[in-house]
Amino acid sequence: MNELTIHFGSPLRVVQQQAPPILAAWFKFEVDNFAFEGATMAGTSGQAVSQKSSATMGAYSMATLSVAWKDAGGGTVKVDGPTTWSSTDDAIVKVTGGSSNPLITNIQAVGPVGAADVHANADADLGEGVVPVTAVISITVIAGQAVGGDITFTPTGTHPPSPGGPGKAPTPPPSRR
Repeated sequence: MNELTIHFGSPLRVVQQQAPPILAAWFKFEVDNFAFEGATMAGTSGQAVSQKSSATMGAYSMATLSVAWKDAGGGTVKVDGPTTWSSTDDAIVKVTGGSSNPLITNIQAVGPVGAADVHANADADLGEGVVPVTAVISITVIAGQAVGGDITFTPTGTHPPSPGGPGKAPTPPPSRR
């Protein structure tokens, strides 16, 4: 957005200013065959903050997050320096890193069910100096889903089960004479 100011005094002044671009972020969350991409919006007060996206993952599972920094028009833009990642509760969702690309990180649901936010943080020059930009995704950890099972074999004695309970010898049939 451009701003044009005209002062009709002496001397006549005409000032044109171009507003600095607004940065936002686009999240991508992947776990197994599921991918979620989060919408973003611009923040206020000199800091660009993405709309809080959300995703759900099973306890003890892992996922990959990536962030794409965008301007107000939706175009991908660069930020100043690397993107850093953090979790609001490492006991529920831990940022494990593991990527040579700072725009991508791995996360793990390390324990109990619950929720934690994961933040991607960077600095951007919006034309009037460097300001922090942040993208946030809320991760809800749910109990794991059954994907298989184990059958346990437990021997109960030498005789087949009888109405009196396992392992009891059956009553012998009456003898015939």
